[in-house]
Amino acid sequence: MDPDEMTTAQVAAALGVARTTISRLGPERLPYRASPRGHRYYRRADVEAYKAGLLAPAVPGLAARVAGLEERVTKLEGRR
Repeated sequence: MDPDEMTTAQVAAALGVARTTISRLGPERLPYRASPRGHRYYRRADVEAYKAGLLAPAVPGLAARVAGLEERVTKLEGRR
């Protein structure tokens, strides 16, 4: 393994999520190289870019929808 590559477990630890969460990400969201036995290896630069939010989300407009939902929740919490 190249020193600039990370395993699924290392990526999960770096992002603070479960390994299964990383496994569910497709290559369009977080590119990886698969070994002949199916193990995934992620480039450190891609992981850092994903972490910084530089890669495009898989669902267009998702960030705007989430922001709208957060705004609604804030309004509803204010009514309590």
